Formats: sequence, C-alpha cells, structure tokens
Amino acid sequence: MDYDGHYYMTKYAARISGFPDKDAELVASASLFVDYNGKDLIKHPLRLRNTGDDKGLGYPLLSTQFDDGDYVKTFDPSVWAIFHFLPGNHQNANGNKRHIFRTARLDGKGNITGKEVKLASYLTRPNSQMIEEMHTDTRRAWEQLKGTNYEKSGLMLMGIRVHVLCDSYAHQDFSGLNAPHNGVFNLKGIDGCQLPAGMDDAKHAGSGGNIMDSVIYSAKIMGDNGDEQQLAPSGFNYGHGQAGHLPDVSGLVFEYSPEWDKQLRLKRNNPKEFSEAFLDLVKMFKRLRTGRDFHVSFGEKKSYEDKIFVPNEVYEVISKYRRFGRKQDGVFHKVALDWQNLFYSSNFNFKPYSGNYDWEEGFKKEWMEGTEHNHKEVVVSETCSYMRFQYALCHHVDWAINALNRKVSVTNKPMSKYIDEGENYVKSRKIRKHCCDRLDLADFELPGGIYSIEPAAARGKFLQLSTDSNAPLDRPLLRLVPEEPHRWFIKQSPNHDGYYRLFNKDQQGFSLDALKANEDSSAPVEFANVDYSSEDQLWKIKVINRDNNGVTAFLINKASGKAFCYQEHGPTQLTLEEIPNEAAKFNIQFFPGEHIPEKTGALLDGIF
Repeated sequence: MDYDGHYYMTKYAARISGFPDKDAELVASASLFVDYNGKDLIKHPLRLRNTGDDKGLGYPLLSTQFDDGDYVKTFDPSVWAIFHFLPGNHQNANGNKRHIFRTARLDGKGNITGKEVKLASYLTRPNSQMIEEMHTDTRRAWEQLKGTNYEKSGLMLMGIRVHVLCDSYAHQDFSGLNAPHNGVFNLKGIDGCQLPAGMDDAKHAGSGGNIMDSVIYSAKIMGDNGDEQQLAPSGFNYGHGQAGHLPDVSGLVFEYSPEWDKQLRLKRNNPKEFSEAFLDLVKMFKRLRTGRDFHVSFGEKKSYEDKIFVPNEVYEVISKYRRFGRKQDGVFHKVALDWQNLFYSSNFNFKPYSGNYDWEEGFKKEWMEGTEHNHKEVVVSETCSYMRFQYALCHHVDWAINALNRKVSVTNKPMSKYIDEGENYVKSRKIRKHCCDRLDLADFELPGGIYSIEPAAARGKFLQLSTDSNAPLDRPLLRLVPEEPHRWFIKQSPNHDGYYRLFNKDQQGFSLDALKANEDSSAPVEFANVDYSSEDQLWKIKVINRDNNGVTAFLINKASGKAFCYQEHGPTQLTLEEIPNEAAKFNIQFFPGEHIPEKTGALLDGIF
C-alpha cells in the first residue's frame, strides 16, 4: 500500500477502535516510516550516547531499500520478505476459511516443477498462518510493553505489524525473493479501470532508468511527474516490480497471469482487498484495546456488544476509482484529499500528506531527531524516536525469523532460508541482541495443561510434591525425585504477558517465598497456598527450545527477577539465581492425552 493505507487508513482504524489521538498518530506514523527507514537515513554504525565505545550497536535494521549502495548491495530478502512480503502460502492455515492457498505449476498440466516454482510457498497471502501468529505475538508483546518505559516501542511495533498486515493484502501472490515466480504476463485494466499508458498488455515491459526506481517508483509517483508508471525489466524478478505500482493503488481493478501459473488469470480487485484490510485493522486494534474479538463490517447500523459497523463513507473512500493524471489531477493527490475530508467530518486530527519532496524530507527529519551523524558513526540515545523504532524492528525481525524457522517450504528447508542470509539481517546482529535483550519479551505461549518439570541438567529427576516428617502435614514440599513425573497444572495469566502460575491438584502454588531456604535442611523448599494477586507466584517461562511435546525454558520469578535453578550439590539442590545459566534450564513436557480435570479447570478459569 501507499501512504493512504499506511497512514490515513491506519490512523482512522485506530481512532474508531478507541485509541487516543496521540497513540493512533504514533502507530500510523510508524507504519508509514517502515517505507522510509532506508540507508539514506543511516549510513554508519550506531553508538549509544554517553556510554563509551563499548556500547557500539553496529548497523541498524532497515525496513526499506531504495538504492544499490555499499551497505545493502542487492535487493535484500531480509528487508522485503519480513516487512513487505511476509511468506504465507501454506495449506490449511490454522483452519482460517478466508485463507486461500495458491498452487504453483509451470507446465500447464497441474504439475509442480522446478525449484523456483516450489519457492511459491514464499508468496504473500492475507489471512495466512504467519499473519495469525503475528497477531498473537503483537497482542502478547503489547501486554508486556504497555505501561513500561518501552510503551512507545510497543506502539511502534503495532505500526510495523499493521504495515505488514496491509501489505499482505496489497502484495498478495508476490514474494520478497529474487525468483521467477514473481513474473507477470498480459496485464490489463478491467471493469472500467484504465491503466497508465503503456501498461496494458504488458509482457515484462519496462525500460531504462535506475532498476530500483523501476521497482519502487516512490520518487516518480509522488513527485512532479504525477502518476508516471514504469515496469521492471523482464529479468528483474523482485516483489511486484513487473506489475508496477498497481498492487499498491487503491481503487484499481486489473488482471494478469502470474509466472507461477501462466494458465491462470488472476483478478486483482483492490477496492475489495483494501476494504477487507481496513476491517482487519479495526479487529486488530479492538483486540489490542479490549482483549476481545469483534465482528466488524461496513454499514449504517449502530454498533452493539461484539459487533462493530463502520460507516459506508469509509468504504467509499477506500474503493473509489480515481483516474491517473499529473500533479494535482493525479490519483495520489486526490486520494489524500478524500481521506482528509473524512478525517474532518469525523473530527479526527491528522497530518496532511502532500507527497512532495519537502514533505517527505520533513517527515524523515522528525523521525531522526535526537541522532547525531559524523563521518564514522551515528550517536543515538535510548529514548530518541529512531532508537525506539529499532527496538520494535528488532523484535519483529527476530519473531519473523523464529516463526519461519518452524515452517518448512516445499523444498523441505526451513522457511527462514534465503531470508536470514540477507545482508540487512546479518549486519544487524549486534543491535538485535541489544534490543531484544532489553525488551525481554516472551515469544511463545505455553498452552494451559498438565506438564512434568525436569531439570535439563538432571535428566530422570522430576519436581514432585512430598511430605516431610519434620514439617507440618499441611505443608507440601518440593523435591527432586527419580520416579514417575509429577503432574503440574500450568496456565498463563489472561493478559498474555508471558507469566504463568504453577499449581498442584490442591491449588497450592509455587512461589518466591516458598523457595527461600528453610532452617530445617530436611525441608528446604515449600509450597504456599496461592495468593493470586501476588507477583511472588508469577513465573515467566522463557522458552529456549521447543518440540512437539513441550519446551526447554528458564523459570524467572516476576517479583525478584531471579531464575529457578537446580544445583547438583548442596542441601537444597533448588535455588534462585540472579542470572539464568545452564542450571536454570528445565524441560517442561506435556502429559500425553491428559487434560485438566473439569473441576480443576473451572477453578483455574475462575482464578484467571
């Protein structure tokens, strides 16, 4: 999408979903800034201000790429596939009926042939499993960041995520790889839609100029040349370059044959796709605001309970067909005016986007306030907008790579392959570690259920309850026992903040006080009756590895920030340590086929 989707549509959706103007503005501005955070802004490594040379952060993460320079030498999949073409062409995507799987074939007979076609699993698709998982991670991250020093980064992360969501609609059926399946044949405007001169009947058309301009078009489309369009040369197979900028323009309806199936005529109805994207934005924002799911549709009815009706004039602005032209008569100028009029009628504030060079330079300057550039480095503070944005970018990138690592393409390789080899990803290792360590966000939800807990350094020993003869009978004790694993009830708190409570069948909870050394060495660790308001009994399960049966993770207490550890020697064997280490790794595994008993489950649901 363009600025009309990434700024106006995003902010309007956030406002009608209940976000205050200041927060909605930051979300929408961050969404738009994804398309401007390129090498032209930062040419040197970053260093934190007033922290010495040891705080060099290396190269920052970019989220766009406009030039072929010495930092990013080629079209980089770790930029485009992560921020603009999130892979998502998987069958049975979480059972989402709105997801449509694309079958790729080269020979016209239904056969999948060739490595390039097999890479069609990297095609961007709306409503994909990756998009669903991104929604879950966004909610989880926001619950952990709101109300903290990193709340602004949390809002910026929302902006990045809605950018990816919108582009999953606009960029569908293309990928962020350099692959022949991105080819386009016989492009035609349909249903009364007239494309710019030279684009109809295009077969890999295009000529001259800088190749990246041919693909991205930003300067040409929104500059003095109005709505001038170009197509990428036939050998240039990145993104939607061979379809020009058409996938990003609201109101257009066109069709073409994709390289991944030349027998197919794909109809792109941007009014329909962009309208569905807007409704998804509202659903996402309402879920983030309330923790509830809503049914959202266009209509003039009054919203009630879990149903929200968006006024029809919003649909009219999104779906309106505007003829291409020059300068003030161009589609990009006219769509901005239509959105501004809608904001006026709704009494919402906005920043008028003019689309000219001065506006863009001013917008980028705002985001770079607080950075100091010299000939060898860029000095930043932790609180400047650009650094806060880096925190959000780093979390999104690490989440995306981890999520893709867990998926296998038709080539039987992790989906992260080709993407994590990109120079942007490789060069940003240092800043990603810094930012992700600071945010310390849980990136996985352990489903509520029955588990065993085993120290990774003491295989075959399990955390188990027993009763010591020297201790009060009503005080269960925690022991490591080489016997049948003990059953634990584990359930996450309702705000999905990465913290869990661990219970026995009598609803007694594992707490910080319970872990303090007891004078009686024969009863080193105890359980306490559960105090559900106490952070002493909240534990972050920080996942290190996972498999089909459970996870290996650190158990970190919320009140103390210390990690639960197994010590091979010593009277207690179970301690709390400041820094998680090998001794703090625990295997938390499902009991196959077992479920929380109905009575206990009801108690747990009542607690949370």
